[in-house]
Amino acid sequence: MRKYPSIPFLTRICTQEINLETTEIIVPKGTLILMPIFGLHRDPSIYPDPEKFDPERFNADEIAIRHSYTFLPFGEGPRNCIGLIFLLLNGRASCLSFLVKSSWGVTLTFIILYGVPQIPDVRVSLCGIRCRILRLAS
Repeated sequence: MRKYPSIPFLTRICTQEINLETTEIIVPKGTLILMPIFGLHRDPSIYPDPEKFDPERFNADEIAIRHSYTFLPFGEGPRNCIGLIFLLLNGRASCLSFLVKSSWGVTLTFIILYGVPQIPDVRVSLCGIRCRILRLAS
């Protein structure tokens, strides 16, 4: 979503006159503002080596350093993309489908299962309960 945003720019209309302190530019009320998401996501001052795929850019420490509006995959504010809601609903439906098609066991201490095909080292937390996948339903 950073390297290839779904939309190249956002447009907004300024609802009140504002003075941009860092640039000393005054934006009058009613001005159409164009925010280039493609350019923002590839700005080397925000993302060093912007063409490189680096998932570490989005760990908690790196996110805390940047301004919150430097990554806008779905826009921001009350007029953000409806695709965000679709993505969240689709993610929940996918997780639910996975949960229905798998068998779960609670690992309070440890579980030893004999003769049951297991998926090794797949452990998750569901609502604070530590679980592991025992087997996928056939």
